[in-house]
Amino acid sequence: MSRISPADVPQPLVDSILNGRCIAFVGAGFTQPAVPAWTNLLAELGKRLELPATLSDKPAALEYELMGQALRQHAQSATAFERCVKQILDDHHRDSSPHAVKGRRTVEGRCEQLRRIPFKAILTTNFDQWLPGGPTNAKTYREVLRGNQGRWWDFPLTSSDKDLQVPIIKLHGDANGDPENAPVVLGRTDYRDRLYSEHGYTNFIRAAFAEYTVLFLGVSFTDAYLNELRSETLHLLHEPDGQQESPWGYAVMKIDQASRHLVDLYRAHERIEVLAIPEFDQFDEWLGAIESRTSVKGRLTELLQDELIVWVDANPANNERGREFFETCGAKIVTLTSESELTDDHSKAALLVTQFGYTDRRAFGVLDIVRTWPLRPPVIVFADPRGPVADNRRECLRRGAWEYATQWNELYALIEALFARAPGTPRG
Repeated sequence: MSRISPADVPQPLVDSILNGRCIAFVGAGFTQPAVPAWTNLLAELGKRLELPATLSDKPAALEYELMGQALRQHAQSATAFERCVKQILDDHHRDSSPHAVKGRRTVEGRCEQLRRIPFKAILTTNFDQWLPGGPTNAKTYREVLRGNQGRWWDFPLTSSDKDLQVPIIKLHGDANGDPENAPVVLGRTDYRDRLYSEHGYTNFIRAAFAEYTVLFLGVSFTDAYLNELRSETLHLLHEPDGQQESPWGYAVMKIDQASRHLVDLYRAHERIEVLAIPEFDQFDEWLGAIESRTSVKGRLTELLQDELIVWVDANPANNERGREFFETCGAKIVTLTSESELTDDHSKAALLVTQFGYTDRRAFGVLDIVRTWPLRPPVIVFADPRGPVADNRRECLRRGAWEYATQWNELYALIEALFARAPGTPRG
């Protein structure tokens, strides 16, 4: 079945992202509005290195790689070549024409959205500056394959928050002008060395492809060695006639009406479900739809829409930002400063949150009152992470609290467990 509407984000993809089981694989199409296409980059390199980069009318990936190799060899040194690539990209980034400015705004928005989606990691073949990331080495491989990142509740509310970020790995190097630091993969030999000389790299790609769902964004599937690694994964994991299997990956791709049959072919033979767009302008609609289902705000909106939350805190300013955020997610918040303000009407709340109160043990008073109600909401004690937290939690649970939290991400996780857990269904 083809997906033709961003309102129809596949639920298995949403679940994979929310459970920290999805990797984004970002290709050239993602930054295309702000970065020169492969043909234009080679042509500009040819001019600056004084070697005409003549290509056929419809060049294939091999032709691009061969021309890239010729340009690299023609440069006076690896440093000269790397600096030339960097200079071309920098010049495009500074272009003040209306078209260039519009393109940069588009890509900037895409990058912001991408960082708000709780991917396990972002792998990119792009070497431009739009997605700053780490090199291909054991440290970054370990961070992706063994790290705990990727759970939606651990993500910052805004992409400007630097505390928690998606690991980004630049698979084809970084156009930083330094051949000793993540050199650019552009020529035929570069690709061959990456595949056959860097065994850690290929083992990492195999492991990532085998372990996680992959969402391809702006990928043309023309990299021969990546296609080979994908084929290895499919051969390892999937039955040849497994027509009912869940997709191995998903791809936002431009598919015109005349090529609709490709959607079925990708699903049947590549185990990739295509999220089709008739025009490239609709790429951002899919990205926005995925973000709205999986980001912290999107997930909490789905969980808390129209739910009543009573919040007891003698110093409400302490958590004002968080309560305002819950309200933007559709929750109805009633703020009280004392347990004495609780009435039987508050028993109808879907959730009651209370401070612990290290001086007066306010949580105990709240729990004593709630226990008198015939029907009572679950109570989460949201406390400052000071003092004997384990002992305080135990005492609150003995008095009827549903749970005890000291961090916002912990509170988000508890909210999901409260509002979304399906009994008998293990967590992802």
